[in-house]
Amino acid sequence: MKITDSYIFGRALNKKGSWKAAEIRAVCAQARKRVEIARHPKLEEILDVLDKTGKLFSGNTPWRKAAFKHLGKAVSFSPEVTNATLDMLPLALGKEGLKKRLQLELGSPQALDGCAPVDGYDGLVTALPRGVALHVGAGNVFLGVVDSLVMGLLTKNVNIVKTAAGGSRFAVLFCQALQACDSKKILCGNIAVLHWKGGDRAVEDAVLSSCNTVLVWGGEQAVAAYKKAAPAHVRVAAFGPKISFAAVTDMGLKEKGMQAVAEAMAGDVSLWDQAACSCPHLLYFVMPDRKKAAAALKDFLKHAPKAFDKVQRMWPQGKLSPDEMVEITKTRELAKVDEAGERGACASSFPRTHWTVVAEHSPDFKASPLNRVLYVKPAASLEEIARQIRPYGRFLQTVGFCGLPEERQEAARLFGAAGAARITRLGKMLEAPPGSPHDGGFPMRELVNYVGIEGAAAPHEKLAALVAHARANSPYYKKRFAKFPPVRTAADFSRLPLLNKNDILANTPPESEDMFSAKPGNGIYFASGGSTGSPKYIFYEFNEYSDTTRRLARCFTGPGLTPMDRAANLFVAGNLWSSFISVEKALPHTGAISVPLSSTLPLPSLIKYLEEFRVTAIIGLPSFLLRVAEAVEQAKPRPKIPLRFVFYGGEHAGAAAAGYFRKIFPGVQLKSAGYATVDAGCIAFQCPHCKKGEHHLFSDSQYLEILDPETGRPVREGEVGELVTTPLDKTFMPVIRFQLGDLGRWLPGGCPCGAPEPRFELLGRCDDRIHLGGAHIFISDLENAFSAVPGLSLNFQAELCNAGHREVLRLKVERLAGCKTLDGQLEKAVQQSLRRNCEDLAYVLEHRWIDDPEIVILPPGGIERLPRTGKIKKVLDLRHAV
Repeated sequence: MKITDSYIFGRALNKKGSWKAAEIRAVCAQARKRVEIARHPKLEEILDVLDKTGKLFSGNTPWRKAAFKHLGKAVSFSPEVTNATLDMLPLALGKEGLKKRLQLELGSPQALDGCAPVDGYDGLVTALPRGVALHVGAGNVFLGVVDSLVMGLLTKNVNIVKTAAGGSRFAVLFCQALQACDSKKILCGNIAVLHWKGGDRAVEDAVLSSCNTVLVWGGEQAVAAYKKAAPAHVRVAAFGPKISFAAVTDMGLKEKGMQAVAEAMAGDVSLWDQAACSCPHLLYFVMPDRKKAAAALKDFLKHAPKAFDKVQRMWPQGKLSPDEMVEITKTRELAKVDEAGERGACASSFPRTHWTVVAEHSPDFKASPLNRVLYVKPAASLEEIARQIRPYGRFLQTVGFCGLPEERQEAARLFGAAGAARITRLGKMLEAPPGSPHDGGFPMRELVNYVGIEGAAAPHEKLAALVAHARANSPYYKKRFAKFPPVRTAADFSRLPLLNKNDILANTPPESEDMFSAKPGNGIYFASGGSTGSPKYIFYEFNEYSDTTRRLARCFTGPGLTPMDRAANLFVAGNLWSSFISVEKALPHTGAISVPLSSTLPLPSLIKYLEEFRVTAIIGLPSFLLRVAEAVEQAKPRPKIPLRFVFYGGEHAGAAAAGYFRKIFPGVQLKSAGYATVDAGCIAFQCPHCKKGEHHLFSDSQYLEILDPETGRPVREGEVGELVTTPLDKTFMPVIRFQLGDLGRWLPGGCPCGAPEPRFELLGRCDDRIHLGGAHIFISDLENAFSAVPGLSLNFQAELCNAGHREVLRLKVERLAGCKTLDGQLEKAVQQSLRRNCEDLAYVLEHRWIDDPEIVILPPGGIERLPRTGKIKKVLDLRHAV
């Protein structure tokens, strides 16, 4: 595999001699022409290419072999260190790691693809690439400039990479590998890798005049030169030379042990032969007792040989220049002088240069000559270290720390104020997690301009953007909307087809991922109600899920939950159900204390916890919460539970239930835990003035339509219709015009609470799914149950009724003509068949969340038919009164 010394927008070539100013101007002119083109790819496409590129350097691939062979000649590191460094590349380019890094560095990476909401900002933000970015690499670690280039690609800039003349050509090899993975040519045409001698003013003026941003990774002289030469319009982000150190407190040493401290330091010092900014130059033992500190230094020197020799076998030291060897020898000789004067001591691999540890009794801060030379010093306190490092503040970077948590926090305060940018654990100084600040900031932000679009977007603007996104990125919606023109108005949107649960079932896992607008990653799966044996799996990207849980928090604070409350989560946990975990994610946003009990505890134990923790709010399915209230009523003596709120979700809770809760818990308020579905997220919330099924719409994130079931047209205010919603911010798995299966009506006028969000009232179900006692019961499940009983027809009707404060399911079914089986026998057979064929119903019956269904056997024709069609209305919800 041929590795050239230059790469120009998709073409690898060898340049005789350094690039001249006129040639650079020509390259820069090409770069300027590509600025608009570079903005077109979607972030997901960029991530896919980078992920594939990383995999080319994993294992024993031809690309890995070529890189290893070239670097063996081009860098001074040992083969083992070179291999260890190449192992990092697939991890650094992994899709999930890059997504996390983007999220932490940019906050809202979706802004790279267009306008995106930002928490707390009344408007949208877009992150535009700066244009042409120059990356000036340092020669100490060959991956450094590649990482800088990756940031430029992620932020959709055109990138010019400056490498050292005669240095490593790894950046070119990386571009060739990337081109092999870039089948659509979305990235390889946006990179130029050039080399010229540093300090060539004509060349640097030529490139700087065409750039918008410069990232300089290098020595102090190079950083100063680029800052001075850059025109006023060019943003220069400088990452110059840095010094790092470590500190171990007395308590930290007791907890970790000296051998572990020595091994951690040996690893941090030895990888890359201290060439990286995060490698420690010295180690402080923080002990007020000077004698104890001196003993610790002596003990460290005793353990150092074993630890450093072990690392030397794993990562041998690289090739040293004569000057570097002289520096090591000089350091060792000076240490001998200090030892003779009882000012210090030394341990080393003499006569080899592999490692050197110099202990000095003075706490003065001191830089190492590098190449695995470590100073070890005492400090009476963290404050003393802070005084020592303060004069070097602008050069400080990483602090490896070993101590108690409170000592670690104090170290972060003191050392951060002195100039340190990062506090980490010993042995982890070279392993910054994705998205960690670098030198006190986030370099990726230097590569974008943020543009704010103030004021919330109008609903039709959000709908237009959502439909365009779904059409472009989701295979399902691309096909579904193929015959429809672009959406520009609410009227255009109303012509799109409605989405039902069967559409979602057929186009989500496990059957398909066609509804997704990207490959699943960095998110969470939930199961949504499906008929028995056919659940559908809903995916939320973590940012979307975080927004959903924040809205869910308002469903609790809206009616009055405060930080003074203690909320017991009594939803069912596990089994991919969303309720329990979502409530737990939401409660921290309310300030209230969470008591996560779930509904799996025996009732006596649960009630004991409610009393012990003085719970003021319970959250769960109303059928289960009623069982809790019944158990409290029957308990002797009566438990003292200072309940203020009962938050119910998942099913209806009527006036009788509310009255019963108030009887058991005087003064308690029964409130909705939010109108929500797994498919669409949080749709609406209640305020203190909302009664029964009344809710405020989350109008910033949901577009709700109430439609006439017969015509599909919007109903007038006060008229009853079918609820259809579109989550405006759910872009990973768009849910557009989803039939919720509920009836409702818009409420006139404003609310006394003053909230601007419009109000509507829920008035029961209108589809073939029954919500009762935590169970999702489908008409198809009931059909299966009835068909399994000889003598029964498939003419049946399900009624949801109130029986006191509880709700019951009444099932009417017609017998077949000629069937002689007694009603009682048929009723028993139906009860057994329901448990076999209705999984959810069987579960809640087993746990006694609801009573057994009432079975009514009728003669043929005994169920009332609709006059116009002669059909049987399969579900009658008699719990509501309009």
